[in-house]
Amino acid sequence: MPTVLLALLLTASAAPSDGPVDGADAPASRDQPTRDLASDLAAAKEAYLLGEIDLARAAFREVADRADIDPDAPPSVWADAWIFLGEIAWLAGDLPAAEGIFRMVAQRVPDHRISPYDHPLEVVGAFEVARAAITAQRDQPVVEVRTRPLPWWGYAPLGVPQFRQQRPVRGALYATLQVGAAAASVGAWVAIDRSLRDFDTLDEASQETARARALLQRDAWSIPTAVAFYVVWGVSVLDGGLTWRRDQAPPPMVSLTPQRGGAAIGIAGRF
Repeated sequence: MPTVLLALLLTASAAPSDGPVDGADAPASRDQPTRDLASDLAAAKEAYLLGEIDLARAAFREVADRADIDPDAPPSVWADAWIFLGEIAWLAGDLPAAEGIFRMVAQRVPDHRISPYDHPLEVVGAFEVARAAITAQRDQPVVEVRTRPLPWWGYAPLGVPQFRQQRPVRGALYATLQVGAAAASVGAWVAIDRSLRDFDTLDEASQETARARALLQRDAWSIPTAVAFYVVWGVSVLDGGLTWRRDQAPPPMVSLTPQRGGAAIGIAGRF
């Protein structure tokens, strides 16, 4: 009898349990959203290949949105969905939107590559240009460019800033205007001095006439020409300062972006 009981106990302990084993289904449930994303991405590609563009666009966007919030989703799923959305925009003629999508993907997944078997060569080239631009921006060291202050000669009169900056025509123009204005102002004061030279020997009526003439010469001749001298001086200094800053600016950056039927050249910098 004890032998029979021992055999029954061993049989019961070896029998499989009807309930789930702890942790047995955990990997399957954890991988299920990823498998769904992959299958949904494949379905979106199939709709795209069949020419159902609107349906494919909505499906790619749904996959991209879900992959964006799913921490277990591979970055390639998100990137592939957006690449197809960029391709749809590119082939529809919306090149700025497509380039923006390609740059976004290259920024988030810099090592992502697209195959010419899945995408047109022009789309592959546009994405590679965007990826190269993002990589160059990320790898480029930050260089702080400090503009040196304008030297003393930048504040000199008579077109000196322009002559020092190898712009003789402008320098000669500023010098001529300033010399002319200064000469006119000095001439006005000489004329005023002559008008009042014998002021004390004149009668009252003549003194009033001489005083009025002197005031007219001062207000209409001497002061305006003196103001013109300083205005031209200030313009010369401002012009020289702008040229000084422009000469120290870094050279412009040139970028080449392929487009349908050609390429676009972009130039960025200080001009």
